[in-house]
Amino acid sequence: MSLDFHEEVLKLANLPLSEDIDDGFFTSDISLMYEDLNKSLNKLGKSQKEISFNVEEIYEFVQELKEAEDKKLNKYDFINNLISIVDIIEDFYVFASEKDDQVIASHAEMLWNSVLKKISLFGLSRICDERTDFDVAYNTIVGLDEDLTIPVGFIIKTIKSGYIYDGKVVRKSSVIVNKFRKE
Repeated sequence: MSLDFHEEVLKLANLPLSEDIDDGFFTSDISLMYEDLNKSLNKLGKSQKEISFNVEEIYEFVQELKEAEDKKLNKYDFINNLISIVDIIEDFYVFASEKDDQVIASHAEMLWNSVLKKISLFGLSRICDERTDFDVAYNTIVGLDEDLTIPVGFIIKTIKSGYIYDGKVVRKSSVIVNKFRKE
């Protein structure tokens, strides 16, 4: 059961003076004090009502913030699930491109390019980094190798693609970097 403080204060504010009070005790000073008390209780009741409205507004605002944060988390959950599906298609593309069958390789490439176009419609973009300089903001080194055709520190191969969504790196790409040093 909820107690409405404002309503209870209003009940108290208008209480009549008891008839049993001795007339000698009931002086004009007490009467003035009683009126002041009634006024103060009325003001307190009004203030409590205003505070109650303010608290309700703050509560609603906090709830809206929580809902917005939940939606944002759900959006990133969706993006991460989408990336896991794209990973499967990329694995198929890499596997097919390493086989001798050109028909399957060309179909896999066509599928891969189509998927990349579709995910870009969601604002998701792949980090394209082979034969570029390693960047800690976008790449994670999972191995080193030697390649005389590219500079030291450049990426030789992408093992797992990275993705950017809404201007933020959702996942860094896993790469193999050139360690070759000229003597």
